[in-house]
Amino acid sequence: MLRATSRPFVLALILTFTLAACGSAASPSTTPKTVTLTLNEFQFQPAEITASVGQPIKLVLKNNGTVLHDFVSTDAMVEVMEEHGAEHDMAGMQTNMHAAIEAGQQSTLEFKATQPGTYTFYCTIAGHREAGMEGKLIVK
Repeated sequence: MLRATSRPFVLALILTFTLAACGSAASPSTTPKTVTLTLNEFQFQPAEITASVGQPIKLVLKNNGTVLHDFVSTDAMVEVMEEHGAEHDMAGMQTNMHAAIEAGQQSTLEFKATQPGTYTFYCTIAGHREAGMEGKLIVK
């Protein structure tokens, strides 16, 4: 049986563990989800990427093609943490995220989605998007 003086301590302890458990369940993981995206003439594999709001994504972009490709989204609601890739002239194009990858190389792009939705990504190299080099980022 608990003495009256120990009840507040036990209640405080229970409350602390309950709040800690709720807090960790509600917060998104800080460990990035790694997604490998292969680029070649003229497609992304996979053509759909899924993410959760607030979950860090490390996108590994591998160019298995024979020419420069890039990964661009102009509508994705994201916070970009890191971009590594080849130099590439975007001619003043406004993008929410971008990485260029030389043939036979790879680069990384780390981001967090900030809002749910379905967003488009594509290759901006002349004629590539028109040839089908496009995909979807689905955020839940």
